[in-house]
Amino acid sequence: MRRELFGKSNATPSRKGLGHAIQTCLEQNGTYALVTLGHDLLPHQHTDAVTHLTKLFEACGYAEPKVSVYGQGQIAGELDKYPSLCLDLIGLDDGGFRTIEDWKDNPQMQGVLQLGSEQEKFIKEIRAALHENAVQHIRVIGEPGIGKTRLVLVAVSDDNIAPSVVYVPSGEAFQKSKLFNELLKSDRYSVTLIIDDCDDRDRASIWKALKVRKGIKLITIDHGPDETYDSAMRIYHCPPLADEQIKKILFGYLQQNADLHNWAGWCSGSPRVAHLVGENLKSNPAHVLKSPADVPIWDRFIIGHKEMDSREAEQHRIVLRHIALFHRFGFESPVSEEGEFICDLVKETDPTMTWGRFQTIVQHYRDKRILQGRHTLFIVPKALHVH
Repeated sequence: MRRELFGKSNATPSRKGLGHAIQTCLEQNGTYALVTLGHDLLPHQHTDAVTHLTKLFEACGYAEPKVSVYGQGQIAGELDKYPSLCLDLIGLDDGGFRTIEDWKDNPQMQGVLQLGSEQEKFIKEIRAALHENAVQHIRVIGEPGIGKTRLVLVAVSDDNIAPSVVYVPSGEAFQKSKLFNELLKSDRYSVTLIIDDCDDRDRASIWKALKVRKGIKLITIDHGPDETYDSAMRIYHCPPLADEQIKKILFGYLQQNADLHNWAGWCSGSPRVAHLVGENLKSNPAHVLKSPADVPIWDRFIIGHKEMDSREAEQHRIVLRHIALFHRFGFESPVSEEGEFICDLVKETDPTMTWGRFQTIVQHYRDKRILQGRHTLFIVPKALHVH
Protein backbone atom coordinates (compact mmCIF):
# COMPACT_ATOMS: atom_id res chain seq x y z
CA MET A 1 0.00 0.00 0.00
CA ARG A 2 2.90 2.36 0.75
CA ARG A 3 4.33 1.65 -2.69
CA GLU A 4 0.94 2.23 -4.30
CA LEU A 5 0.42 5.60 -2.57
CA PHE A 6 3.95 7.01 -2.14
CA GLY A 7 6.08 5.17 -4.70
CA LYS A 8 8.25 3.23 -2.18
CA SER A 9 7.48 0.39 0.20
CA ASN A 10 9.49 2.09 2.99
CA ALA A 11 8.15 5.62 2.40
CA THR A 12 7.01 7.69 5.37
CA PRO A 13 3.33 8.65 4.96
CA SER A 14 2.89 12.39 4.23
CA ARG A 15 0.34 14.51 2.45
CA LYS A 16 3.00 15.88 0.11
CA GLY A 17 3.97 12.34 -0.87
CA LEU A 18 0.51 11.63 -2.26
CA GLY A 19 -0.30 12.27 -5.86
CA HIS A 20 -2.20 15.46 -6.70
CA ALA A 21 -5.36 13.59 -7.79
CA ILE A 22 -5.48 11.64 -4.50
CA GLN A 23 -5.04 14.83 -2.47
CA THR A 24 -7.87 16.51 -4.42
CA CYS A 25 -10.14 13.49 -3.95
CA LEU A 26 -9.70 13.34 -0.18
CA GLU A 27 -9.82 17.12 0.33
CA GLN A 28 -13.19 17.20 -1.49
CA ASN A 29 -14.50 14.41 0.77
CA GLY A 30 -14.41 11.93 -2.13
CA THR A 31 -13.84 8.18 -1.90
CA TYR A 32 -10.46 6.71 -2.78
CA ALA A 33 -11.15 3.47 -4.68
CA LEU A 34 -8.48 0.84 -5.32
CA VAL A 35 -9.28 -1.64 -8.09
CA THR A 36 -7.14 -4.78 -8.21
CA LEU A 37 -7.89 -6.29 -11.61
CA GLY A 38 -5.07 -8.81 -11.25
CA HIS A 39 -6.29 -10.28 -7.96
CA ASP A 40 -9.47 -11.84 -6.62
CA LEU A 41 -9.15 -10.80 -2.98
CA LEU A 42 -10.09 -13.15 -0.18
CA PRO A 43 -12.35 -11.64 2.51
CA HIS A 44 -9.51 -11.10 5.00
CA GLN A 45 -7.30 -9.56 2.28
CA HIS A 46 -10.08 -7.13 1.37
CA THR A 47 -10.51 -6.14 5.03
CA ASP A 48 -6.73 -5.73 5.52
CA ALA A 49 -6.44 -3.56 2.41
CA VAL A 50 -9.18 -1.19 3.59
CA THR A 51 -7.62 -1.03 7.08
CA HIS A 52 -4.10 -0.28 5.78
CA LEU A 53 -5.30 2.42 3.37
CA THR A 54 -7.36 4.10 6.07
CA LYS A 55 -4.44 4.19 8.52
CA LEU A 56 -2.04 5.55 5.88
CA PHE A 57 -4.44 8.38 4.94
CA GLU A 58 -4.99 9.17 8.62
CA ALA A 59 -1.21 9.36 9.03
CA CYS A 60 -1.25 11.98 6.24
CA GLY A 61 -3.65 14.13 8.27
CA TYR A 62 -7.02 13.14 6.76
CA ALA A 63 -9.67 12.45 9.39
CA GLU A 64 -12.16 9.66 8.57
CA PRO A 65 -11.04 9.12 4.96
CA LYS A 66 -13.46 7.23 2.68
CA VAL A 67 -11.92 4.12 1.16
CA SER A 68 -13.18 1.33 -1.10
CA VAL A 69 -11.30 -1.70 -2.42
CA TYR A 70 -12.52 -3.85 -5.33
CA GLY A 71 -11.04 -7.19 -6.29
CA GLN A 72 -12.27 -9.20 -9.28
CA GLY A 73 -15.07 -10.76 -7.22
CA GLN A 74 -16.34 -7.39 -6.01
CA ILE A 75 -16.24 -5.97 -9.56
CA ALA A 76 -18.23 -8.93 -10.86
CA GLY A 77 -20.72 -8.49 -8.03
CA GLU A 78 -21.23 -4.82 -8.89
CA LEU A 79 -21.59 -5.57 -12.61
CA ASP A 80 -24.32 -8.12 -11.86
CA LYS A 81 -26.58 -5.19 -10.94
CA TYR A 82 -26.34 -3.88 -14.51
CA PRO A 83 -27.14 -6.74 -16.94
CA SER A 84 -27.08 -4.52 -20.03
CA LEU A 85 -23.48 -3.54 -19.17
CA CYS A 86 -22.53 -7.22 -18.68
CA LEU A 87 -24.02 -8.08 -22.08
CA ASP A 88 -22.11 -5.18 -23.63
CA LEU A 89 -18.82 -6.36 -22.07
CA ILE A 90 -19.18 -9.86 -23.55
CA GLY A 91 -19.86 -8.46 -27.02
CA LEU A 92 -23.65 -8.63 -27.16
CA ASP A 93 -24.21 -4.88 -27.51
CA ASP A 94 -25.65 -5.60 -30.99
CA GLY A 95 -28.07 -8.19 -29.59
CA GLY A 96 -31.19 -6.16 -30.41
CA PHE A 97 -31.79 -4.97 -26.85
CA ARG A 98 -31.87 -1.50 -25.31
CA THR A 99 -30.88 -0.23 -21.91
CA ILE A 100 -33.49 1.79 -20.07
CA GLU A 101 -31.71 5.02 -21.05
CA ASP A 102 -31.76 4.03 -24.75
CA TRP A 103 -35.43 3.14 -24.38
CA LYS A 104 -36.21 6.53 -22.84
CA ASP A 105 -34.45 8.26 -25.75
CA ASN A 106 -36.93 6.76 -28.23
CA PRO A 107 -39.00 9.69 -29.62
CA GLN A 108 -42.23 7.76 -28.96
CA MET A 109 -41.38 7.72 -25.24
CA GLN A 110 -40.76 11.45 -24.98
CA GLY A 111 -44.15 13.08 -25.56
CA VAL A 112 -45.82 14.91 -22.69
CA LEU A 113 -47.12 12.27 -20.28
CA GLN A 114 -50.60 12.64 -18.81
CA LEU A 115 -51.63 10.24 -16.07
CA GLY A 116 -55.09 9.70 -14.64
CA SER A 117 -55.83 7.85 -11.42
CA GLU A 118 -56.21 4.55 -13.30
CA GLN A 119 -52.76 4.92 -14.91
CA GLU A 120 -51.15 5.77 -11.57
CA LYS A 121 -52.76 2.69 -10.01
CA PHE A 122 -51.54 0.55 -12.93
CA ILE A 123 -47.93 1.77 -12.48
CA LYS A 124 -47.99 1.01 -8.75
CA GLU A 125 -49.37 -2.49 -9.39
CA ILE A 126 -46.60 -3.31 -11.89
CA ARG A 127 -43.90 -2.13 -9.46
CA ALA A 128 -45.42 -4.11 -6.59
CA ALA A 129 -45.63 -7.27 -8.71
CA LEU A 130 -41.94 -6.96 -9.66
CA HIS A 131 -41.06 -7.18 -5.97
CA GLU A 132 -43.19 -10.28 -5.34
CA ASN A 133 -41.12 -13.48 -5.29
CA ALA A 134 -44.08 -15.55 -6.46
CA VAL A 135 -44.47 -13.48 -9.65
CA GLN A 136 -41.91 -14.05 -12.39
CA HIS A 137 -43.91 -13.13 -15.50
CA ILE A 138 -46.01 -9.98 -15.80
CA ARG A 139 -48.22 -9.78 -18.86
CA VAL A 140 -49.53 -6.34 -19.89
CA ILE A 141 -52.39 -6.32 -22.38
CA GLY A 142 -54.44 -3.59 -24.06
CA GLU A 143 -55.39 -2.25 -27.45
CA PRO A 144 -52.85 -0.48 -29.72
CA GLY A 145 -51.93 3.12 -28.89
CA ILE A 146 -53.38 3.01 -25.38
CA GLY A 147 -49.98 3.66 -23.77
CA LYS A 148 -48.92 0.18 -22.57
CA THR A 149 -45.23 0.57 -23.39
CA ARG A 150 -44.95 4.09 -21.97
CA LEU A 151 -46.61 3.12 -18.68
CA VAL A 152 -44.37 0.05 -18.31
CA LEU A 153 -41.35 2.33 -18.88
CA VAL A 154 -42.54 4.63 -16.09
CA ALA A 155 -43.12 1.64 -13.80
CA VAL A 156 -39.61 0.20 -14.26
CA SER A 157 -37.87 3.60 -14.05
CA ASP A 158 -37.93 3.26 -10.27
CA ASP A 159 -34.35 3.43 -8.91
CA ASN A 160 -34.64 -0.06 -7.42
CA ILE A 161 -35.63 -1.60 -10.78
CA ALA A 162 -34.08 0.51 -13.55
CA PRO A 163 -30.47 -0.82 -13.40
CA SER A 164 -31.67 -4.35 -14.18
CA VAL A 165 -33.88 -3.40 -17.15
CA VAL A 166 -33.28 -4.78 -20.65
CA TYR A 167 -35.88 -3.80 -23.29
CA VAL A 168 -36.54 -5.73 -26.51
CA PRO A 169 -38.94 -4.26 -29.13
CA SER A 170 -40.27 -7.55 -30.53
CA GLY A 171 -40.84 -11.09 -29.29
CA GLU A 172 -40.22 -12.52 -32.75
CA ALA A 173 -36.83 -10.80 -33.11
CA PHE A 174 -35.83 -11.66 -29.52
CA GLN A 175 -35.97 -15.41 -30.15
CA LYS A 176 -33.56 -15.02 -33.07
CA SER A 177 -31.10 -12.89 -31.11
CA LYS A 178 -27.80 -13.64 -29.38
CA LEU A 179 -29.34 -12.18 -26.23
CA PHE A 180 -31.92 -15.00 -26.02
CA ASN A 181 -29.21 -17.66 -26.32
CA GLU A 182 -27.09 -15.94 -23.68
CA LEU A 183 -29.96 -15.79 -21.17
CA LEU A 184 -30.59 -19.51 -21.69
CA LYS A 185 -27.06 -20.48 -20.67
CA SER A 186 -27.24 -20.10 -16.92
CA ASP A 187 -28.68 -18.20 -13.97
CA ARG A 188 -25.82 -15.71 -14.04
CA TYR A 189 -28.08 -12.72 -14.81
CA SER A 190 -30.53 -10.82 -12.65
CA VAL A 191 -32.62 -9.14 -15.33
CA THR A 192 -35.92 -7.34 -15.66
CA LEU A 193 -36.59 -8.31 -19.27
CA ILE A 194 -39.31 -6.35 -21.10
CA ILE A 195 -40.46 -7.76 -24.45
CA ASP A 196 -42.80 -5.58 -26.48
CA ASP A 197 -45.22 -6.70 -29.19
CA CYS A 198 -45.08 -10.29 -27.96
CA ASP A 199 -47.96 -12.34 -29.40
CA ASP A 200 -49.36 -15.62 -28.06
CA ARG A 201 -46.99 -17.93 -29.90
CA ASP A 202 -43.83 -15.96 -29.11
CA ARG A 203 -44.85 -15.40 -25.49
CA ALA A 204 -45.54 -19.08 -24.86
CA SER A 205 -42.22 -20.12 -26.38
CA ILE A 206 -40.19 -17.47 -24.50
CA TRP A 207 -41.89 -18.11 -21.16
CA LYS A 208 -41.36 -21.87 -21.47
CA ALA A 209 -37.64 -21.30 -22.03
CA LEU A 210 -37.06 -18.64 -19.35
CA LYS A 211 -39.34 -19.67 -16.47
CA VAL A 212 -36.60 -21.92 -15.06
CA ARG A 213 -34.25 -18.89 -14.87
CA LYS A 214 -35.14 -17.53 -11.44
CA GLY A 215 -32.99 -14.43 -11.87
CA ILE A 216 -35.19 -13.20 -14.73
CA LYS A 217 -38.30 -11.11 -14.20
CA LEU A 218 -40.21 -11.11 -17.50
CA ILE A 219 -42.67 -8.45 -18.67
CA THR A 220 -44.42 -9.11 -21.98
CA ILE A 221 -46.64 -6.57 -23.75
CA ASP A 222 -49.37 -7.53 -26.20
CA HIS A 223 -52.95 -6.85 -27.26
CA GLY A 224 -54.65 -9.84 -25.64
CA PRO A 225 -57.00 -11.61 -25.37
CA ASP A 226 -56.64 -12.83 -21.79
CA GLU A 227 -56.84 -16.59 -22.28
CA THR A 228 -53.72 -17.93 -20.53
CA TYR A 229 -52.85 -18.85 -16.96
CA ASP A 230 -49.74 -19.68 -14.98
CA SER A 231 -49.25 -19.59 -11.21
CA ALA A 232 -46.07 -17.51 -11.67
CA MET A 233 -47.74 -15.08 -14.10
CA ARG A 234 -49.79 -11.96 -13.33
CA ILE A 235 -51.94 -10.27 -16.01
CA TYR A 236 -52.69 -6.53 -16.02
CA HIS A 237 -55.06 -4.73 -18.37
CA CYS A 238 -53.76 -1.32 -19.38
CA PRO A 239 -56.54 1.26 -18.80
CA PRO A 240 -57.56 3.78 -21.50
CA LEU A 241 -56.75 7.40 -20.76
CA ALA A 242 -59.72 9.40 -19.48
CA ASP A 243 -61.10 12.21 -21.67
CA GLU A 244 -59.82 14.79 -19.18
CA GLN A 245 -56.20 13.70 -19.74
CA ILE A 246 -56.76 13.36 -23.52
CA LYS A 247 -57.99 16.97 -23.59
CA LYS A 248 -54.87 18.07 -21.66
CA ILE A 249 -52.69 16.46 -24.35
CA LEU A 250 -54.64 18.27 -27.08
CA PHE A 251 -54.53 21.55 -25.15
CA GLY A 252 -50.72 21.27 -25.05
CA TYR A 253 -50.74 21.62 -28.84
CA LEU A 254 -53.63 24.06 -29.36
CA GLN A 255 -53.49 26.22 -26.19
CA GLN A 256 -57.27 26.67 -26.36
CA ASN A 257 -60.27 24.66 -25.19
CA ALA A 258 -62.64 25.07 -28.14
CA ASP A 259 -63.83 21.73 -29.61
CA LEU A 260 -61.44 19.69 -27.45
CA HIS A 261 -64.32 17.47 -26.30
CA ASN A 262 -65.17 16.53 -29.88
CA TRP A 263 -61.57 15.75 -30.78
CA ALA A 264 -61.09 13.75 -27.57
CA GLY A 265 -63.91 11.47 -28.73
CA TRP A 266 -61.87 10.61 -31.83
CA CYS A 267 -59.00 9.38 -29.66
CA SER A 268 -60.99 6.73 -27.72
CA GLY A 269 -58.62 6.88 -24.75
CA SER A 270 -55.45 6.54 -26.86
CA PRO A 271 -52.63 8.96 -25.95
CA ARG A 272 -50.81 7.98 -29.16
CA VAL A 273 -53.76 9.16 -31.27
CA ALA A 274 -54.17 12.26 -29.08
CA HIS A 275 -50.60 13.34 -29.84
CA LEU A 276 -51.12 12.65 -33.56
CA VAL A 277 -54.37 14.61 -33.70
CA GLY A 278 -52.96 17.46 -31.59
CA GLU A 279 -49.84 17.82 -33.74
CA ASN A 280 -51.88 17.82 -36.95
CA LEU A 281 -54.46 20.29 -35.62
CA LYS A 282 -51.58 22.60 -34.82
CA SER A 283 -49.37 22.13 -37.89
CA ASN A 284 -51.45 20.35 -40.51
CA PRO A 285 -55.16 21.16 -40.01
CA ALA A 286 -56.05 20.24 -43.60
CA HIS A 287 -55.09 16.60 -42.89
CA VAL A 288 -55.82 15.91 -39.24
CA LEU A 289 -55.05 12.17 -39.43
CA LYS A 290 -51.82 12.34 -41.43
CA SER A 291 -49.19 9.93 -40.07
CA PRO A 292 -45.93 11.48 -38.76
CA ALA A 293 -42.81 10.96 -40.86
CA ASP A 294 -40.88 9.04 -38.20
CA VAL A 295 -43.58 6.58 -37.06
CA PRO A 296 -46.02 4.74 -39.38
CA ILE A 297 -48.72 5.07 -36.73
CA TRP A 298 -51.67 3.62 -38.68
CA ASP A 299 -49.65 0.65 -39.88
CA ARG A 300 -48.77 0.00 -36.22
CA PHE A 301 -52.48 -0.21 -35.47
CA ILE A 302 -53.34 -2.33 -38.50
CA ILE A 303 -50.35 -4.66 -38.73
CA GLY A 304 -48.20 -4.08 -35.63
CA HIS A 305 -44.43 -4.64 -35.53
CA LYS A 306 -44.61 -8.15 -36.97
CA GLU A 307 -43.33 -8.45 -40.50
CA MET A 308 -45.83 -9.39 -43.20
CA ASP A 309 -45.16 -9.83 -46.88
CA SER A 310 -46.67 -7.09 -48.99
CA ARG A 311 -49.51 -9.31 -50.24
CA GLU A 312 -50.65 -10.32 -46.75
CA ALA A 313 -50.40 -6.76 -45.44
CA GLU A 314 -52.41 -5.41 -48.36
CA GLN A 315 -55.17 -7.98 -47.76
CA HIS A 316 -55.41 -6.86 -44.14
CA ARG A 317 -55.73 -3.22 -45.25
CA ILE A 318 -58.37 -4.04 -47.88
CA VAL A 319 -60.53 -5.90 -45.36
CA LEU A 320 -60.33 -3.08 -42.80
CA ARG A 321 -61.13 -0.45 -45.46
CA HIS A 322 -64.33 -2.28 -46.35
CA ILE A 323 -65.27 -2.81 -42.70
CA ALA A 324 -64.79 0.92 -42.14
CA LEU A 325 -67.63 1.67 -44.59
CA PHE A 326 -70.00 0.77 -41.77
CA HIS A 327 -70.41 2.08 -38.22
CA ARG A 328 -70.50 -1.53 -37.02
CA PHE A 329 -71.27 -4.95 -38.47
CA GLY A 330 -72.55 -8.34 -37.36
CA PHE A 331 -69.94 -11.09 -37.40
CA GLU A 332 -71.32 -13.94 -35.32
CA SER A 333 -74.72 -15.65 -35.24
CA PRO A 334 -77.45 -14.46 -35.45
CA VAL A 335 -76.07 -11.50 -37.47
CA SER A 336 -73.16 -13.18 -39.30
CA GLU A 337 -74.79 -12.42 -42.69
CA GLU A 338 -73.55 -8.85 -42.32
CA GLY A 339 -69.94 -10.07 -42.19
CA GLU A 340 -70.57 -12.30 -45.21
CA PHE A 341 -71.98 -9.28 -47.05
CA ILE A 342 -68.78 -7.29 -46.40
CA CYS A 343 -66.69 -10.31 -47.47
CA ASP A 344 -68.56 -10.31 -50.81
CA LEU A 345 -67.70 -6.61 -51.22
CA VAL A 346 -64.03 -7.39 -50.56
CA LYS A 347 -64.12 -10.11 -53.25
CA GLU A 348 -64.98 -7.43 -55.83
CA THR A 349 -61.60 -5.83 -55.05
CA ASP A 350 -59.67 -9.03 -54.32
CA PRO A 351 -61.16 -12.12 -56.04
CA THR A 352 -58.86 -14.43 -54.03
CA MET A 353 -60.64 -13.53 -50.77
CA THR A 354 -62.61 -16.36 -49.14
CA TRP A 355 -65.00 -16.35 -46.18
CA GLY A 356 -62.45 -18.37 -44.17
CA ARG A 357 -59.67 -15.92 -44.97
CA PHE A 358 -61.95 -12.99 -44.12
CA GLN A 359 -62.77 -14.55 -40.75
CA THR A 360 -59.05 -15.06 -40.03
CA ILE A 361 -58.26 -11.39 -40.74
CA VAL A 362 -61.21 -10.18 -38.66
CA GLN A 363 -60.02 -12.37 -35.77
CA HIS A 364 -56.54 -10.84 -36.15
CA TYR A 365 -58.08 -7.41 -35.59
CA ARG A 366 -60.17 -8.68 -32.69
CA ASP A 367 -57.05 -10.09 -31.04
CA LYS A 368 -55.34 -6.71 -31.48
CA ARG A 369 -58.50 -5.09 -30.01
CA ILE A 370 -58.86 -2.86 -33.08
CA LEU A 371 -62.24 -4.52 -33.62
CA GLN A 372 -64.25 -4.67 -30.43
CA GLY A 373 -67.63 -6.06 -29.50
CA ARG A 374 -69.08 -9.54 -29.28
CA HIS A 375 -71.56 -10.45 -32.01
CA THR A 376 -71.47 -6.93 -33.54
CA LEU A 377 -68.03 -5.39 -34.07
CA PHE A 378 -66.78 -1.80 -34.44
CA ILE A 379 -63.37 -0.15 -35.05
CA VAL A 380 -61.43 1.46 -32.17
CA PRO A 381 -60.20 4.19 -31.95
CA LYS A 382 -62.67 6.34 -33.87
CA ALA A 383 -59.78 8.19 -35.54
CA LEU A 384 -58.59 4.91 -37.07
CA HIS A 385 -62.13 4.24 -38.35
CA VAL A 386 -62.17 7.65 -40.05
CA HIS A 387 -58.66 7.14 -41.43
